[in-house]
Amino acid sequence: MSQKGETHELEVMVEALLQNSEETIVTVNQASMVLYYNRLLPGIHAQKGLGMSLDDYLPKEQQEAFGNEIGKIFQEDDATALSFNITDTDGKVREYAAKFSPVRDGNTIVATIITIRDVTTHNELERENRKLKGQLIELSRVVEAHRRQSQNHEETQKLKNQVSQLASENQTLKNKVGKLTQELEGEKRELKGEVEREKAIEAKIHTEEMRLRELEEETQKMKAEGEEILKKDLQTLKNINQLIQAKMKHMDVGVSPTIDTDDRAPRTDEKPEQTPPETVPVEIQKDEATVNVPTDIAKPAETPVTVENKLIETKPAEEAVSKPEKTEDLKALEKERMKKVNSWLNEVIEKTRSKKE
Repeated sequence: MSQKGETHELEVMVEALLQNSEETIVTVNQASMVLYYNRLLPGIHAQKGLGMSLDDYLPKEQQEAFGNEIGKIFQEDDATALSFNITDTDGKVREYAAKFSPVRDGNTIVATIITIRDVTTHNELERENRKLKGQLIELSRVVEAHRRQSQNHEETQKLKNQVSQLASENQTLKNKVGKLTQELEGEKRELKGEVEREKAIEAKIHTEEMRLRELEEETQKMKAEGEEILKKDLQTLKNINQLIQAKMKHMDVGVSPTIDTDDRAPRTDEKPEQTPPETVPVEIQKDEATVNVPTDIAKPAETPVTVENKLIETKPAEEAVSKPEKTEDLKALEKERMKKVNSWLNEVIEKTRSKKE
């Protein structure tokens, strides 16, 4: 699987965890702009979309409190908590507990994560429990007062029955509270596990991002090296092209005969001694690739002319070439050299292309 695919899979897993969480999770920057949220709280009506101000999601009476807590995160660098109430769409007042935590990039706080939990049921049970405890205490006082005031067995039995009934109700309530407490503890453990998994995922995402940056730097370096090698190759091809043009120009002008300084007429009927073309290695500096370039291609032919402060009388053009066979031989030789040039250029291009790939 590619790095891009792994990153996408991690993003999907994180999004699934956030969407299935019972808590509302919101991320904002220092300007209170919403960067992410997994759901809206009941009773909050706002257009769904990121980049909006957090005030657009909150009732007016809660905006200032949230703004103060967010400011504390960026100033004091410490987690804070806030309790608040919101009326839902059915007109029922819901109680919420919010926790504000900093998001760091190195030593810099870049955002704030707000975790909001509905504590309405929990608070109602706690209030009911306190109420029953108060009633039980009051009833105990009544029982004690009746016991002191009267020794009547029936009244005492009634009071005992009432106490027993209240004790039973209290026990039932305790059982409910205990069960709810266990459920809350279970949810707390699950949430803690989810947070740990999210941290592990974030660490892995950070590692992948570092690897991507390293790959990008290596790619840029290889690109720069490739461009430098390409420049050298192009300069080499340019030099070869100049040599070929010089050679072609030399062919167009014709070979000038050697002029001696003595009084004898120059001999044009002698053919130059033809030797097989030598080759010299021309190195294209990439992976030590070497291409042999014929010396008659790499260097233009030299035409010796000897002049020693004497007036040179040139002959007509038709006398410069004494024999038609000599011109034909030169043309054939030049064609053979051009074939070698084309073959060598194709070899250079293929090697350059294979190195780039």
